[in-house]
Amino acid sequence: LIAFKPIDGSHNATCLSTAILDAAEEFGIQNHIQVVTSDNASVNSATFKLLEESDRMKGFQVIDCTVSCMAHALNLTAQRILEAIDCDQNQINENELSKDESIERLEEPEDHKDATDRSDAAVAMIFRIARKIVAKIRTSNIFSEALASQQAVMGLPTLRLIWDCCTRWNSIHAMVQRLIKLQPAMDIVC
Repeated sequence: LIAFKPIDGSHNATCLSTAILDAAEEFGIQNHIQVVTSDNASVNSATFKLLEESDRMKGFQVIDCTVSCMAHALNLTAQRILEAIDCDQNQINENELSKDESIERLEEPEDHKDATDRSDAAVAMIFRIARKIVAKIRTSNIFSEALASQQAVMGLPTLRLIWDCCTRWNSIHAMVQRLIKLQPAMDIVC
């Protein structure tokens, strides 16, 4: 990472390649770039093709100098798996919850036939429960304040629960990890 450049207007390949070239020239590295890592957006492929064709950057070849971001690819894969086992984070959101709603246990659907289906259903149920707990606490000032107070009483750092978001890499992991970390305080509050 060498720069953040504002791009006015459309974020098309021409604008992106110009911004990259300007930043590379600013640091004097335009002929020394060995590799570029990016997500899989189609505009990036077109951008890299323009960089390869540019007289301002020598030696850059798309085939040899571009690498897809592994974290991005893994996140997309994880999101597809979660969708396949019905763990869509949009199932529970702040707008669906009323202030008076209790945190009830979600039951596993009875129509699952084999162990894989039951395992998938269990994972989906765990994520739905985790999201519901996070939603209830984050949307309630009473629960949020009680959780913060209990963390202080227990000598824990005051941390907020994390709500997962499909555009934030590893956010479901961060959500579950934070729930586990705060479980002792939550056991008392909830």
